[in-house]
Order: sequence, then structure tokens, then C-alpha cells
Amino acid sequence: MQHLNLLLGCLTFLLMLSGCKPNGLVFIESASADTQTVTVKNDFDEAYNISGWYIENKAKSGKYFFPAGSLLPGGSSLSVFRKDLPFEIQSQDEALFLKNTAHTVMDIYVIDGR
Repeated sequence: MQHLNLLLGCLTFLLMLSGCKPNGLVFIESASADTQTVTVKNDFDEAYNISGWYIENKAKSGKYFFPAGSLLPGGSSLSVFRKDLPFEIQSQDEALFLKNTAHTVMDIYVIDGR
């Protein structure tokens, strides 16, 4: 099972690098150092439970956990604002990780400052 999680994490990372987001994923749609906002999108047609999932920054200086009952409707987005983030989003050389309850990386969002 660990090999499968590693493989899925690597596949997600490669898709992120290519700029491709396949249908049927919950992923970080955008992040801004200016507004200190992270937006997560549900690309599924149906609602998806992201309770216990979390966003972590590259420095691992904190984690934002989605609370119990976090049901993201199909095709919708949810923004997390600075007042709720336990870390500051950097304007360059930053990476944000969306992880599920098993700590598997579901998406990586990179801010390179260029």
C-alpha cells in the first residue's frame, strides 16, 4: 500500500509540473502571497468530503486542517484566508501541499516568483 501511495504522489507531482489537472481531483486551484489566500477546487461532479485534509507550506511552519463536516460541493471552490492560515505564503520559492487524512500528497502548488 505504501508503494501505491508513493506512486500516486509521484503521479500527482508530475501532473502538477506539466500544468495538467485531470478531471476528478480535489486540488489547489490558486494561492496568493499578496492576499494570503489558498483556494481549493473540487473537480468531481459530486460533493467530496475533505474533512481532516490539510494544507501545509514548504517550510512546514504550520498546517491548516479542514474541519469536520467539510463537504465541498462538486465543481466548487473553497478559499482559506490569512486569518485562518497558521503560516505566511511566500511570494517566491514557495510550495503548498494539499494532503489527505492519510498524509498522502494530493496536490502541490508552486509559487516561483517569476
